[in-house]
Amino acid sequence: MTNSRNYSRADRAALTLLSGGTCYWPDCGEPLLRKVDGKFKPALEIAHIRAAKQGGERYVASMTDEERNSFDNLIFLCTVHHKTIDEPGAARRYPIELLEKWKQDREKGKVATLRGLRGITEDRLVDLITQAIKDRDRDIKETLERLERIDADAALLMRELLDELNQLRHGTPALDPDIVGLLYSASDILSNLPDYAPMLCEAAGRLEYLGDHASTLMNAADLLTSLDDKISHLQTIVQAVSEAADKIDAARWS
Repeated sequence: MTNSRNYSRADRAALTLLSGGTCYWPDCGEPLLRKVDGKFKPALEIAHIRAAKQGGERYVASMTDEERNSFDNLIFLCTVHHKTIDEPGAARRYPIELLEKWKQDREKGKVATLRGLRGITEDRLVDLITQAIKDRDRDIKETLERLERIDADAALLMRELLDELNQLRHGTPALDPDIVGLLYSASDILSNLPDYAPMLCEAAGRLEYLGDHASTLMNAADLLTSLDDKISHLQTIVQAVSEAADKIDAARWS
């Protein structure tokens, strides 16, 4: 992220949270961080809706430097899209109103959620955590229903695991982070299963006929094993024929 010293830690933290972790350009999807050589590197840059410097695209002379570098004037963009909105003449294609719409669409509802946390009570915090668990349980239930249509045995096993986890959770006076983590991991694994099910079915279909071709493959392997010996024998014959031809030629001209 460029020139991070110009932005407050609070503004950078707000961008990270409210951006959803991706470039603000609609449908871009470039993540905030990329792992390179085992280390995470920033993949997004802080861009200005109204230019930070005079002569830049969408520059507003009446703004102060503090306003230019404030949260309301900032968005996250990947390098390519950052250069695109700031290249000469780009203000015609990417005016202030359009970039503000990108920002509003991305952050819509999230700012209100942050404001709602101000002055939060212990009871309200418990309600939020409880609702989060209910939402996660709903997602797991929907995923299990999809799994039952693909693999009933696997779905039954997962339901038994969830029953055990629920018993543990309801048997303790407080939320257990380990149990919450297990539920979260299980739901993530199950959520991707429908994507891979067709590939698994196709692979199984191919393996079904492997037995029919096994003997053919074995015979081919045997032929290849003895191929070197046959090539050597052929080379010997060719050499002998060549020598005989030379002798015939020599006798003809003597």
